[in-house]
Amino acid sequence: MKKFFLFLSVIFFLSSCNTPKNTTSNDAKGDHFAIKKGEIFEINLVTNASTGFHWEWTNKGDVTVVDSVGIRTVDNNPEGYVGGSVNRYWQFKGAKRGTDTLKFDYCRPWDKNEVARQRTVTVTVK
Repeated sequence: MKKFFLFLSVIFFLSSCNTPKNTTSNDAKGDHFAIKKGEIFEINLVTNASTGFHWEWTNKGDVTVVDSVGIRTVDNNPEGYVGGSVNRYWQFKGAKRGTDTLKFDYCRPWDKNEVARQRTVTVTVK
C-alpha cells in the first residue's frame, strides 16, 4: 500500500512539472512574455466555433524565437450546451534568444477578408 501511494505521489509530481506557468487571455493587459529558452507559456484565445469564426496564427512563418507545442481546449459550458464559447490555449516554447510578435486573427476560414478581432503578443526569450 505504501508503494502505491509513493507511486501516485511521484506521478502527481511529474505531471505538475510540465504545467505552463505563464498564461495570458483575451485581455490586452499581459500581452508580453519574458521567458527562458525551453520554457512553455500559453495564450488563451476565447472562440465560438458555432459562429464560424476561429483564431488563426497569421505570421507563423516569420516567428523564430518560439515553437508551437500544442493547443488545448477547455469547455466550461454545461453538458449539452450548444453554441457556447470555449477557451483555446495555444502553447508555445522558447526556442532561441530574441524578441518576436505573434499575430492572431479571429476570422472565418472561407472569408479571410473579414477579421472580427486581432491579437498581438510580444515574446522575449532570454
